[in-house]
Amino acid sequence: MNGQDVTVCTAGDGWGVSELAVNAHTSCDFAFNVLGAMAEGVPSTENIRNYLPRTVNAKSPVTGKFYEMYCADNGVGIITCTGGNNAEVILQ
Repeated sequence: MNGQDVTVCTAGDGWGVSELAVNAHTSCDFAFNVLGAMAEGVPSTENIRNYLPRTVNAKSPVTGKFYEMYCADNGVGIITCTGGNNAEVILQ
């Protein structure tokens, strides 16, 4: 996705997101928590890109800690959230 090696966690259509993927330092469970934090208060029929850029806090199921993730749209429909311990969540 976007020219890099990723693990695709899911595909869907809520919030205008068709794919959710992570880099090698990130678990799919954490990615779901990041998406959940991004989507909090946003109806699933709305495009999450309309609420970016923003910073969210998401809990890691691996460490049990909360990590700050900065999420932004790259202008061509790909959202990248970065932060934590080299974590990267990619939404398309």
